[in-house]
Amino acid sequence: MAIPAYEFYTGVFHGEGIPKGDWDRLATRADEEIMRLERAYTVADPTGDGRDKAVCAIADRLNDAERREDMTVSIGSVSTSRKSGGGADVSGTGLFRLAQVYLDIYRGVRYAH
Repeated sequence: MAIPAYEFYTGVFHGEGIPKGDWDRLATRADEEIMRLERAYTVADPTGDGRDKAVCAIADRLNDAERREDMTVSIGSVSTSRKSGGGADVSGTGLFRLAQVYLDIYRGVRYAH
């Protein structure tokens, strides 16, 4: 599917963290994640712009994970290194839960009452 424009990210979603030059790459990766969910689940967009917002949210999460910087802490002769910014969950489950904020995602077929 087509990714939302960077102007949607900044104007409608009100995103600020992704530089324009990184948008196409991150939004494409986010869109691929949503397509993966669509293959495994029934995905509905009740608001009409939920899919685009989910792409923006996932792209933001991917950007946060990439932007974490190496941090070294030393106490005496002992030092350790780790990524700062902790906790940007880019696991399949984390991205699934993030997409659920904007999309109805469920197994099986939805039936009307």
